Amino acid sequence: MINITREQFFSFIKTEKDKDGVVSKATQHYLDYFDKYQSTGKKGGWNWSVLIFSMCPFLFYFSEYAFVSSLFWFFYRRMYFYGILIPVTECILYFSFSFVFSFLYIKFAGNFDFGVLLEYGIYSGFIFIGIFDILIAYYADYIYLKHASKKVLKETLQSGVNKKLLITLIVILGLGALVGAYLLAKH
Repeated sequence: MINITREQFFSFIKTEKDKDGVVSKATQHYLDYFDKYQSTGKKGGWNWSVLIFSMCPFLFYFSEYAFVSSLFWFFYRRMYFYGILIPVTECILYFSFSFVFSFLYIKFAGNFDFGVLLEYGIYSGFIFIGIFDILIAYYADYIYLKHASKKVLKETLQSGVNKKLLITLIVILGLGALVGAYLLAKH
């Protein structure tokens, strides 16, 4: 249960764009979710930011960043525990799902074609991760509301966003991609 008022929640989530009675679109999204949750108790919602951050690797190509994509939003919102927990969980579930699919393929197909096995295992794992990311996007607002509630009750009223860390993560991952591409092209 959420034990904070709308005003306390607003104080926690407001940004520098929220001045003189003007509320930013992002802040209004969370305030609307807060009102909906308080009136209905419904935990699900929809957060496009989480979905876009999570699905970007799928839109361009299946990449190694598929496991860390949702951490951007969680780190931006200062939810570091979830920013680490969810990608680690996705990685474990990806390999588990790929292993189970590969086992079933060998058992029912009757042959061991490593190329086909690897291809289907990878794609089935990424499909599972995509479904998992959609569920995260559905429950992200509730996760954020619970996080804000805990922080407000502990009287940790720092801003709910961390832009510097988000930019740092993007730069580090971008540099990692450039170095990786350079090393692959060199061989």
